[in-house]
Amino acid sequence: MSRYGRCVVVAVAGLMMLSAVAVADPIELLMRVEGVWEVDLGDGKKATCVGKKIAGGKGIYTVFKQETEKDTYTAHAIWSFDSVSNKVYVYEMNSFGDIHEHVGKFRKDGSLYLIRKKRAGKRVMVQKTLMTWKGPHEMVSKIDERV
Repeated sequence: MSRYGRCVVVAVAGLMMLSAVAVADPIELLMRVEGVWEVDLGDGKKATCVGKKIAGGKGIYTVFKQETEKDTYTAHAIWSFDSVSNKVYVYEMNSFGDIHEHVGKFRKDGSLYLIRKKRAGKRVMVQKTLMTWKGPHEMVSKIDERV
């Protein structure tokens, strides 16, 4: 094998090991929510989200803020990972007094897929969120709401 061929094999093997470690450690994946995030809500609307480690690095506490014409909307959430169910749980309370539970899993590519269900009378709203990371401090969150 040529010298170049060995470097490629080592590099690929190294990337495979890093990828396997990242996917194998959901707490480490969850810690990527830590930091200050600019949120683009579309139509020129912006918000911020600040995430901090809690519980000795086993969870994340976030505060989401959006300025509106009348006041500030906020949502406080605790993010955790349950190793028994292999699921991520997000418990959220917002400035409207609503409480929501989001439940999801990390996918093999490291993205996070969350589902929130809310009953309004006879109707059930399902919110699906897919979070992907472009880089260490750049997150994309796509939300799909259906009734």
